Amino acid sequence: MARACDRCGRILGESAVRYVVVISITADVPAELEIDQAMEDVEAEIERLLERLGDISAEEAEAQVHQRMVYLLCPDCREAFAGDPIGKGVGFPSLVQ
Repeated sequence: MARACDRCGRILGESAVRYVVVISITADVPAELEIDQAMEDVEAEIERLLERLGDISAEEAEAQVHQRMVYLLCPDCREAFAGDPIGKGVGFPSLVQ
């Protein structure tokens, strides 16, 4: 089945070389609670986390913890992605001062 490259839109036939890029973004959470912590400590930590989430939807909260994206790329777009996967060369503001 012919499909389009998700980056440039080029139509890729069934026999065309194409690449699947899977991106998984996972929150870097603090160390897990100790198994032997008192239940009230666990409940307090859950309350703190819920307060930090505020009034966001369950879907938004889930996206902040884990997000998975899948893209189909043509060879040219795969090369561009592999050469600069986090977009440093396309004008993103510098995070390092």
